[in-house]
Amino acid sequence: MSDIAINVACEHRPKSQAEGKSAKSTEQSAGSLPVSLSSVPLPSLSAQSRFWPGAGASTVFILVLLTFVPVISQDFVRDDLDWLAMVRGPASPRLLGLFYGNAYRPFVIVYFYVLSHLSPSVFWFHLGSIGLHAANALLVYFVALKWRRSVPLAVLGALLFSIRAAPSQAVLWICSVGSLFCLLFGALCVLSFRQFLSRNSNRYFWFALGCYLLALLSREDGLFIPFLLAGCFLIYVSPQDWLKRLYLLLPFFLVDFAFLGHRFLARTGAVAETATTRFPRLLPDTLRSLGNAFLPLDKHTLSSFSTAWMTRLYVPFLLLLVATMLVFSIRRRVWRHVSRNELLLLSSTVILAAGLTLYLGPLEYRYAYPMFLPVSLIFVVVAAKLKGAWKMAWIAGHITVVALNFVVIQSIIAKRLY
Repeated sequence: MSDIAINVACEHRPKSQAEGKSAKSTEQSAGSLPVSLSSVPLPSLSAQSRFWPGAGASTVFILVLLTFVPVISQDFVRDDLDWLAMVRGPASPRLLGLFYGNAYRPFVIVYFYVLSHLSPSVFWFHLGSIGLHAANALLVYFVALKWRRSVPLAVLGALLFSIRAAPSQAVLWICSVGSLFCLLFGALCVLSFRQFLSRNSNRYFWFALGCYLLALLSREDGLFIPFLLAGCFLIYVSPQDWLKRLYLLLPFFLVDFAFLGHRFLARTGAVAETATTRFPRLLPDTLRSLGNAFLPLDKHTLSSFSTAWMTRLYVPFLLLLVATMLVFSIRRRVWRHVSRNELLLLSSTVILAAGLTLYLGPLEYRYAYPMFLPVSLIFVVVAAKLKGAWKMAWIAGHITVVALNFVVIQSIIAKRLY
């Protein structure tokens, strides 16, 4: 990027000389005004401006490692042993028709198969889960940094996502690694599809399709990615082009319906359960799932406190924080002007909550893991819209939330509550 300096040289003529000239000579004299353009390059990006984004990413990565590294020394638990027995058996890996208790997750099977044959130690499995969680946290960080251009807010958003007690079970429990893979590939899919709609470059489309397939083969949560893409399509494509470009969503939904047919054939009882019990309760259960994402008060969080007074302090504090968020949003009118990115964020949160609730029931514990990515970005958006003392109070409250959740996660690891 360069700055353009315009040097204009003007020749002064007395008024007497200018009078009496014809219009043609006047135009010639005016047109002969010499103008020289010279490009003056701006100085290159300073070392300080390059330092802070990298320092923020390093801070997020280090804090995630410090939070979850104590679990590395702990052994396999419950379903972990069943997955290991499956991939170490004589028929492993049966990727084309493999089911583990009604779940079809071939990418996770490949992951278990490779790690179990490289090293039987639990160390590498825990390290892989922590590394995937850190990658998701860095994804939140860079998205927030791109949208808001604030390193402190981006760091806070990434920590609000990564250091939370409710979804920590997905990181601590090895066999829940499918949730980590699914969120990573799903988020990359949505971001890449958004870039495709903005830049119309085919490489983004094929990358989005590949990430969608990997997310779907990691965990069933990927079933709802095409609906997120549909929301992205409606937001970033002008209404007059909807019908002409609707074919872009076709590959995603075709794969989705094929996978749904496969799942329904494998779980015939789930169809009846969804139709009879989950559809009628979809709205209240979705609101409950959103509440668990914004205010995680599950039994793992509460039971990790050793004293009753801490429990009594923790619950009112979080309730007060959410109430404050609503008051701030209404009084400061933070959603009065909503950008397309923010609209995508809000719609993705609602679609995820409704879809996952319909498929899994009210989201608690590790099942709420995908919800925390858009929720943490919503906190960043609200913080960026507030000003002065309102912003400082908002940031200070959520720093306190991160610190409390760090303590809770250490207690969960020590008591093996995952």
